[in-house]
Amino acid sequence: MAPIRALVLVCALAAAAANAQPARYDGSLSPNDPVRSGGAWYDAYTFEVAQDQVVTVRMESTTFDTYLIVRSPSGTESISDDFEGTMISQVEIVAPEQGRWVAWASSYSAGTDGDYTLSVRPHEAARVQAVEGRLDRQDARSLKGEYFDTLYFESRGEGGVLVHLTSLGFDGYLVVTAPDGTVVREHGANAETMYAGPLPAARGRWRVDVTSEAEGMVGAYDLRFVEMR
Repeated sequence: MAPIRALVLVCALAAAAANAQPARYDGSLSPNDPVRSGGAWYDAYTFEVAQDQVVTVRMESTTFDTYLIVRSPSGTESISDDFEGTMISQVEIVAPEQGRWVAWASSYSAGTDGDYTLSVRPHEAARVQAVEGRLDRQDARSLKGEYFDTLYFESRGEGGVLVHLTSLGFDGYLVVTAPDGTVVREHGANAETMYAGPLPAARGRWRVDVTSEAEGMVGAYDLRFVEMR
């Protein structure tokens, strides 16, 4: 692999005034709601997040197929349709920026109404290791032609692991290998941001391969390797 032009940061997180607080909302989609592109109705909820805070946003309904969009203060979106093969939508964020985030609770199809619940649940992170890197044409290539970077992280094994990728200019793809050899592959519902995990705690060396959905794609990325409490 070509040398990675990256800045690696290790930081311990503490409580901050802007930290998200646990919240639960009972809502309902109806024709009176605003409309997102594609024609589906949505409700918007805002919450304050500290930089590098870990937050789970989850939407559930027993009457319709949920669709969840979580947007950062600068406009980067994370999207979830069916979480782990269910009709639940869930987004994990490791906030790359502090400020007011917004969650759009919506449906997969236009013209769908019904009740739902939305929850915002913050987590404590013991340690965050952050990398700023770039896929370019000097990097190694897979057999299918995708460029990739391989990164390694040492974990203390005290809590679960969450890997968060924000890709800039390409559709990202993550391959995470735990110290015991377990492999998790993850690609996002949108091109900008995705996560792998939370994964079970494991002490030792983790491998993270950052690559793209299709061959020949290049661009910058931000990666966060988070150890939970």
